[in-house]
Amino acid sequence: MGAVKPKKPYQDFPLWAHARGKWAKKISGKVRYFGRWEDSPEDVLAEYYQWLDDHSDEIKRGIIDLDRAANDFLAEQDRKVEKGQLAHRSFVEYRSTLKFFLEFMGRDKEMAAITRDDLAGYHDHRSEIRNAISMGNETTRIKTFFRWCKKEAKIIREEPDYPEFFRKPKKKEVRRHRKEVGSKMLQPETVHRLLHWSNAPMRAAILLGVNAGYSPADIADFRISEWGGADRIDGERTKTLIGRKVIFWPETLAALQEVEAGRPKPFSDSEDFLFLKADGKKLSRDYSEIIKWFGQVASLAKTDC
Repeated sequence: MGAVKPKKPYQDFPLWAHARGKWAKKISGKVRYFGRWEDSPEDVLAEYYQWLDDHSDEIKRGIIDLDRAANDFLAEQDRKVEKGQLAHRSFVEYRSTLKFFLEFMGRDKEMAAITRDDLAGYHDHRSEIRNAISMGNETTRIKTFFRWCKKEAKIIREEPDYPEFFRKPKKKEVRRHRKEVGSKMLQPETVHRLLHWSNAPMRAAILLGVNAGYSPADIADFRISEWGGADRIDGERTKTLIGRKVIFWPETLAALQEVEAGRPKPFSDSEDFLFLKADGKKLSRDYSEIIKWFGQVASLAKTDC
């Protein structure tokens, strides 16, 4: 049977008895330990106040662990998405990158304790399954996170000392990678097979991509009021707000009309969106539904080879 935790020596004693046999206090989100249960209150408090004096500057700025910093950063990015200042896809990518970063580093690791060796180890670990371009994008997102922690949240004095290779790949490296993986362009016969096996929404999505350069986010945000059933659209790109004029091919227009005719009953907040899920909700802008559609169609098209 374990020892019984002692009560506080007096009511205003600032620490509490921890199961480790020490006195403790949570400071800036992390439990700190001082003295032992059997030490005199005076000695424990002397150690406590000395620690506060030694770390006064860090306490003012906040001794923040990686988990809390990442949550604060993502909450800020989510607010930007709501205000239209950040693409939802970018938010999803930040969230995914930080998930892997926290799993590798440990959620309770203090921000100020992250070293060059830590970052090098993370880069080596992720590079085993990520190509040079993907890894470059991932390191850029991590640098953006640390920059925000320094300049916006002010929870670290300086960004970590990044390894030299913790960056986007150089142009020569990108060319080498693309040469190794080969072209990702789809040949016309492949596109025709995909169109043949597609349902109406997927067929319209493919044609919008080929005809008008629409991205999955553009497709998710395709509004009936902006289209109006016409053979063209004069509007703005979803991400950049740059003007875009498109004249639809007859096949594209026919596919859009077929989608409109077969739409499920929309939710009240989805009435103006052409592309809907089976439950009547608009497509999410994180590409998941369109990627799922494309995967299903691609599997069918393979049987047609």
